[in-house]
Amino acid sequence: MGHIGLVVTDTQLADVAIRNYVLEFIVDADNECSHELAQVGEPAFRFEANGAYDPAYIKNQKRRLERPLNFGDMIEWDDRDITNRIILKIRRVPKLFESRIYEGRSQVCVTGVVSPTNKFLFWSQYFPCIKIDTASSKEVLPNVSVSAWLNIAIDSNSRLCIEFDSFEKVEYEANVVPLAPWNRNHSKYTTLTIPLNDDDIENQILEPDINKYKGGWKQELYNYEGICTGGRLLYCNKLPTYEIVVALIKNAKDFLALETGVNCEFDAVWNDFEKRFIVTRYKTRSRILRLALNGLMKTTVKAIEGYPCVFKSDDLGLIDDPNGALSLLHLSPYCKSSVVVSLSDSPSMISRFRFRVVDIQPDKGPKLEKWMKENTISVTDAKGVVIDSSTIYSRDNGSIFFFVPENLRSGIFVGLLVKFSAVYDLLAKQFVVSHVSSTSREIPFIEKRMLHFPPEHHKKQKIFRVIAKRAPRELDCLLECDEFGLLDVGVHINLTKDNSPKLVWVMRSLPDVDQTSRPSRTPFIIVGAGDREPEGVAVEESAEEFKTPKSSMEKGGTVSAEAAIEAAMQRMGLTEKKPHSVDCNDEECAPGCPHMEMIMLMIDTVPDFLENIAYSDPALYTKLANSMFS
Repeated sequence: MGHIGLVVTDTQLADVAIRNYVLEFIVDADNECSHELAQVGEPAFRFEANGAYDPAYIKNQKRRLERPLNFGDMIEWDDRDITNRIILKIRRVPKLFESRIYEGRSQVCVTGVVSPTNKFLFWSQYFPCIKIDTASSKEVLPNVSVSAWLNIAIDSNSRLCIEFDSFEKVEYEANVVPLAPWNRNHSKYTTLTIPLNDDDIENQILEPDINKYKGGWKQELYNYEGICTGGRLLYCNKLPTYEIVVALIKNAKDFLALETGVNCEFDAVWNDFEKRFIVTRYKTRSRILRLALNGLMKTTVKAIEGYPCVFKSDDLGLIDDPNGALSLLHLSPYCKSSVVVSLSDSPSMISRFRFRVVDIQPDKGPKLEKWMKENTISVTDAKGVVIDSSTIYSRDNGSIFFFVPENLRSGIFVGLLVKFSAVYDLLAKQFVVSHVSSTSREIPFIEKRMLHFPPEHHKKQKIFRVIAKRAPRELDCLLECDEFGLLDVGVHINLTKDNSPKLVWVMRSLPDVDQTSRPSRTPFIIVGAGDREPEGVAVEESAEEFKTPKSSMEKGGTVSAEAAIEAAMQRMGLTEKKPHSVDCNDEECAPGCPHMEMIMLMIDTVPDFLENIAYSDPALYTKLANSMFS
């Protein structure tokens, strides 16, 4: 059997018996790597003629064998070439690692990844368990391919010492990420092998489904300019909707630290696992943005006429207001004025909205507060829809939800279209309905559990069935309906050039587990399309989520087969997140349905796909087949 090892000491010519220490890499059946120390004996450098008579050949072979080994060299040997861990015959092979002597320390550079569940664990294929220090752990993002320098030494007692030194750079290739033990059975890193044609591979990578911008999407970006919008995020006006993240922060003494408002030049590579650009190199230049009082970015926005829940900045495009900081602006004397607001950066590849309003800055904030205190704020004869027993929503009033007092609830019910009047309660900071009347029209709705809260809070959400069509002008990344106004399409519908009306299911967008504000860019979000009712979240599924950490690693570092396959199904889109075509029905899928195309791609590409699952786990095969074709 062949062996391979890393030379960890230079050849000691003065030592007659032992010349080098070698770190042998031992790979087990699970592709896990461990180490054992071996030594290179003096015979490994000795030439034996074995009957050769050519003086030139003998001289050349002798010179080659006697050449010393240096730290970082790689060698191979066979079982017959080693006795009592002393190697007697070697073969020199190409190096696996870059090596150096730095400030007296012998170092090798390895490519690996930091664990998402243990920020102090750095894993690489040949050095699987390296502990990193606290300061270095703050420099790097998990699950991103990075190279790092490791110190390797043999102490005075002939014991091996391996320790982390520093991160070097982000690597362009991300192949090491799926190999990490916590990712091996994770659906996100399970991909199908798709045959390549003769075209350049970059042309075969599908550009994410978003409008093309000046500069265009590329797999690799070089010498682009961006602004740090907070933390590790960069905003590039050539690719405004894409998440561009600095995976490794290396603050140099000669440059500004990477902080909010700082301009920088960067290179980046598209990470198909994370669906975002990973910065591989950056250089800060100058601070070009003044910041808000809360340390966030700030910009000037104006409301889009006719749509009081969305705003626009000349510099940053469409902006939403998830917490309703500007919800009363359209009722004020300043409704057509510009307002300075602070922003959080929240990239979205499914809409043109990127930034979100956090609060109003002093230019208009005090004026709005004064107006609110000195005036009675009211709406009269507004049109709305009852969305629950105590709430009315009016599309003409954006992010405002109107509270219905108990004495007015007897004549209304969920889904009823109404006319109403309301007055703003300054102390309660909400509108209270003062009059309501029915229009005798109602919207069909169902109740399903759509959020992942624990079982004791498994309140069902009201889901309304409406007709919607694409919004006009610059808002055409959204749909619009008469009852709820603008609708975030979420991940449940594919926008096409066809602007025909579509039957969709919508619900109020609410913060889910681990969220502090609504996830969608509009007050209501689409959760399904077509006649088929959207699938809800099972109480049992939510209970399991709260019992188990969100890591893919289970106790003992393994992933259950069922969890792995269910996760792989999600990776392939075989859930409600991979939308059916609007024209699909309960009996058959329409031509070009994304859901059925993904199923057929998987079955056609993987040899004996269904047969293998049926053989390994009949029960799971039945469950999977039912999920695929129900």
